[in-house]
Amino acid sequence: MRCVPRDLAVAVLESALHRTHASRDDVSATALRVSTEWRSIARELRSDAESGSESLFRFGMALLGVDARPQVTVPGVGRVDFVIGDRLIVEIDSDAHHGSREQRLRDLGRDAVAAGLGFVALRFDYSHVLNDRGSVESAVLAVVARGEHVARGASPRAARRT
Repeated sequence: MRCVPRDLAVAVLESALHRTHASRDDVSATALRVSTEWRSIARELRSDAESGSESLFRFGMALLGVDARPQVTVPGVGRVDFVIGDRLIVEIDSDAHHGSREQRLRDLGRDAVAAGLGFVALRFDYSHVLNDRGSVESAVLAVVARGEHVARGASPRAARRT
């Protein structure tokens, strides 16, 4: 944790919460052994980030003042990686879960259903989040700046966290 940027350390800690039998107390104790400044960061760690790239995305959005709610169920679409505002869906894809033709077709179908329900969907590959974060952030901020993340008039079907 001392040798990597804070966002990568957060991704590692959140992965430990999600993928191992480590408890929040275990992870918090590890963070506090590094530095007391990690006390507040440890309180904000989430166990529902399903990948390091999701942790990196959420951490980056938080630094920009954007609330990216993770693991939200959108009726008619299913569980999505993030919802920003009322209607911006952000998906972070990996080869492991989105690499086959069938998986890609399923994802495109979900995006089409989401669009029909009034949502805007942005889909990024994990390599975008890791290697081209500026483009990812610019795309999200552009949608937010245009107000496309907020429902006008008839709102999209309610999304709820899982």
